[in-house]
Amino acid sequence: MTSTFVSDITRQARHRWPAILSSLSIPVPAHHRHGPCPVCGGLDRFRMDDREGRGTWYCNRCGAGDGLDLVARVHRCSLAEAARRVASLEGATSTPPAREKARPTVNITARVSSLLACCVTGESPYLKAKGYDLAGPVLPAGQTITVAGDIFPPGSLVLPLQDTTGQLTGAQLVSPLGTKHLLPSSHLKGAFVALPPDATVCPPAGFTAPATEDIAITEGYATALAVRAMTGMRICAALSANNLLNVAGALREAYPQARLILAADNDRTHPDNPGKLQAVRAARAVNGVVVLPLGEATDHDDALRLYGPEQAHRDFYRQLFISHSDFHQESATMKPGITSVDRHSPELTTSLPLRRGSEGYDTPQNYLIKGHIPGNSLSSIYGPGGSFKSFLAVSWACHIATGKPWAQQRVNQGAVIYVAGEGGIGVPRRIRAWEQTLNGNSPVDGLFRVDCAVFPASPESVNQVIQAAADVNRLTTMPVRLIILDTLARCFGGSDENAARDMGAFIQGCDAIRTATQASVLIVHHSGKDQDRGARGSSAFQAALDAEFNVRREGEGHALVLSCTKMKDAEPPEPAAYDLSPVTVYVDEDGEPVDSLVLHDQSRAAQDPTAVYPELAGVSHLTGNHIAVWQALLDLGDCTRSQLRQALRPKGISADKKFSRWLLKLEKEGVITLDGENIYLTIPTKR
Repeated sequence: MTSTFVSDITRQARHRWPAILSSLSIPVPAHHRHGPCPVCGGLDRFRMDDREGRGTWYCNRCGAGDGLDLVARVHRCSLAEAARRVASLEGATSTPPAREKARPTVNITARVSSLLACCVTGESPYLKAKGYDLAGPVLPAGQTITVAGDIFPPGSLVLPLQDTTGQLTGAQLVSPLGTKHLLPSSHLKGAFVALPPDATVCPPAGFTAPATEDIAITEGYATALAVRAMTGMRICAALSANNLLNVAGALREAYPQARLILAADNDRTHPDNPGKLQAVRAARAVNGVVVLPLGEATDHDDALRLYGPEQAHRDFYRQLFISHSDFHQESATMKPGITSVDRHSPELTTSLPLRRGSEGYDTPQNYLIKGHIPGNSLSSIYGPGGSFKSFLAVSWACHIATGKPWAQQRVNQGAVIYVAGEGGIGVPRRIRAWEQTLNGNSPVDGLFRVDCAVFPASPESVNQVIQAAADVNRLTTMPVRLIILDTLARCFGGSDENAARDMGAFIQGCDAIRTATQASVLIVHHSGKDQDRGARGSSAFQAALDAEFNVRREGEGHALVLSCTKMKDAEPPEPAAYDLSPVTVYVDEDGEPVDSLVLHDQSRAAQDPTAVYPELAGVSHLTGNHIAVWQALLDLGDCTRSQLRQALRPKGISADKKFSRWLLKLEKEGVITLDGENIYLTIPTKR
C-alpha cells in the first residue's frame, strides 16, 4: 500500500512542484536559475529544471532527484513520509488510499468554466501597469483565491488554458502585483492561452505576407499581447519555457501548413538562457523559426516599450526575415545583395552565430551614454590620484540610474551597481551630494553599492556579481546597465597588474560578468608612473577595452579634464572640462558641516595649461609630467629632490627613472635652477 501511495502522490504532484515546495518552505531558484541548494546550502550549485513536471533537480554536491526526493532529503525522512507531507497540503490526499478506491479525477474543464462564469470583464491592474488597456476576465469584488500560500484578490486576471481542440485544461491566475500560479489540477503540458489574430495589423512595407498562416508562440501572456500588437498574428502563450516544445508540437499536428514562429524570450542574465534554448529546440522539432527581441530587451514586451510600436514592428519582421531561409526572396526589398543563413537548417551543426558577409552592418550602436559609454562594453577611466575620476564615475552612475541626460547626451536608463572597492564613506557622500544638487533631493533608487572589493579573476566572485545583478533586476524591474569597479587595484587581489597572464584572468572575469548580465563594465583605474604613457599595468588591459578615458585635474581648482584615449567602434568625443562644486551633505554631531563635491555635467573648453600656469608659457613640448612636477614645486617652493619625489608619489607618479630628465628640461627652459640635491624656482610665480 505504501508504494502505491507514494506513486499516487508523485503522479498527482506532476506540474505542481514549484507550488508544493513553496508550501513546504523549501526555497528553490525560480525560472530554472542556479542558486543555493536547499539540502546542503551550497551557493550557486543547485538548479531545478522540473523535467516533465516531475520536479527534477540537480546539485553539484548532492546529486540529482525528483520533487519527492527533494522533500525527503530536506526534511530527512523516508519517501513515504515525504509523500504524506505532500498529501497534507490542500488538494492532495491526506491518507494512503485503499487499492480498490481510486482517487476521483477533478473535472478541470467544469472547474475553469465555473470560475470564468463568476468572473467579471474588467481591466487587469497587472496588464494596465504594462501599458495594456485590455478588458479580460478578472476576479470580482468579494472573491479571493489562495494558491500555495499566495493570495489572489479581486481584480486578479484569470487566463483560461486550452488545447488545440479548444477544450479547457486549466487556468493561470495573475495577481495585480504580477504573482502567477496555475489553478490547482490544471494541465499545462501542450496547453496554451489563445489570442485570436488582429487583421488590422499588417506587415511593414518591404515584407510580403506568407502564403500560409502565421502562428506565433510566446512564453508569457504579456509577451503574447505585445507580439499580437506588433504583428496581428494568432498567438499562443505557453506560459513556460519548458512548455514551448509541447505547444509547438501540438500546433504542428493541428496546423501542418502553418508557419510556426517562436517569439522567444532572451534570458541574457541566465547562464543557460532557457528562453532562447527552449525556443530553438521547439523550432527545430517543428521546422519553425525563432524571433528574438533586439537590443537590451529580454522579451518582445520589453522591446515594444523600449523602442516604440513602429521600431518594434519592423525589428520583429526583420528578425523573422533573417531567421527563415524560405523567405530569402524578400531580400531584394531589404538590403540588395545580402542573404542570410538559416540558423535552424539541419545542415548546420555548429551553435556559433554564422552570418553572411556584411549582414548586420546597419545594426545601430547601443550605448549607455551616447558618445561616451557603449552598451555591453568593457570601458575604463583612469588618472592620477586627486584627479576626481571617482566623482566622474558617480556622476555617470547617477545619470544612468535616473535616465537624466549627461552633458546633453542621451542616456539609456537602467540600474547600476557601484563596487566601492576601497569601502569607506566617500562614495555614499558623493552620491548624496548628487542627489541634493541634481536630483531634487530625491534618492537614486536605481543605484546600488557594494562596499567591498570583488575579484573578477575569481569564478566565485564573478558568480556573486552576476547574482547581485539578478537581485537588483528583481528589486527594480529594470535591467542592470552598468557595473562599476572602483578601483582596478582594489579588485585585482594579490595578482600582478603588470603580468599579462594575471591581467588576462581579470579581463576574462569582467567579460563573464558582462556576458551574463548584458551590462557594461566600467573600471576606475590609476595612471601609470609616467602620466604621458597611459594607465598603469599590462598593455593587455587597454587592448581589451571598448572605450577608455583619461581624467586629469585642471589646475588646482575643482575641475577635471576628460579626454577619450580609445573609442573602438565610434568617433571619440572631443576633450572637455567639467567643474565640481562643494556640497554640504550633512552636519555632524559637533555641529560641523560635512562636505563632498558634485560634478556638473555642463561641458566647457579645457583651459590651456599655460593659462593656469603662465610661468610655463615659454616651455616647449610641455607634457603632463612637467605640469605635475611644476604643481608640486609651487606647493613646496625651493626644496630638495627627495622632498619633490615624496610630493609626486601621492599623485601616482614615479619619480625614479625619468625624474632627472624632467628636472633638466625645466632647468633648460629657465624655470628652475638645480644645485646638486637642491631645487630653486628661478622665475617669479603668480601665486
